[in-house]
Amino acid sequence: MENGWPKVLQEAGIWPIVHVFLPAVLAIYLQSIWKVLSIIYLWETFEFLLSQIPGLSYWGEISKIDSIVTDILMGVLGIYAVRLLRIKSPEDVPSYAILSPQKIAKEWYTPLAKYLHILLVIILAGFSYLVAATGFVAQGSFVEFIVFGVGYVLLAGAFGFKVWAVYSAITLLIISTISIFLQYTLVNCLGTILLSTIVVNCYQLNHKPAKNTPPLENQFEKNTIELKF
Repeated sequence: MENGWPKVLQEAGIWPIVHVFLPAVLAIYLQSIWKVLSIIYLWETFEFLLSQIPGLSYWGEISKIDSIVTDILMGVLGIYAVRLLRIKSPEDVPSYAILSPQKIAKEWYTPLAKYLHILLVIILAGFSYLVAATGFVAQGSFVEFIVFGVGYVLLAGAFGFKVWAVYSAITLLIISTISIFLQYTLVNCLGTILLSTIVVNCYQLNHKPAKNTPPLENQFEKNTIELKF
């Protein structure tokens, strides 16, 4: 395990990013860290079993550290980014949210929308598996970052998550730019998500909308009534 740390830390691909932003989508809809963690562990188990099949060694991890430590850590990071930023299904959606249940007002679509969002993000991440496994694009290529980053942000906007789309766009741009040139995606992703989440969370706490106060004339009337008694 100790010999695997340098390889994991120096990884240049998008997988640390995927392991943050895919669980984040799950966390938006499930709103339960235990459910999301259970799904992550099930996936890691499935991925390991798949990698044992001859010809599918690509699905194997760089090191056991990936499946036991870092993949779980990045998943938890994605979950808490969603929780700290208070990302939930929006009540009001913009005009461009073409895949939101509020725009497609069909009884059959509303319960399926969240599964569609999750499935599309999984397909988006699967593109990187496909291009790397076939050798069409070199693993760690900027193409992987562009396709996943742009696609992820567009999907967040299409389902009506304005704040999450903006947050994802900024953080993915920073992480991708640094990783393409300097590698160390895991370290870069960890630092960027932690710092940006803390900054945005502090901003939200300091700019909470004030609670509705009664109009001035109502306050005056109340005080007058109290004086009469």
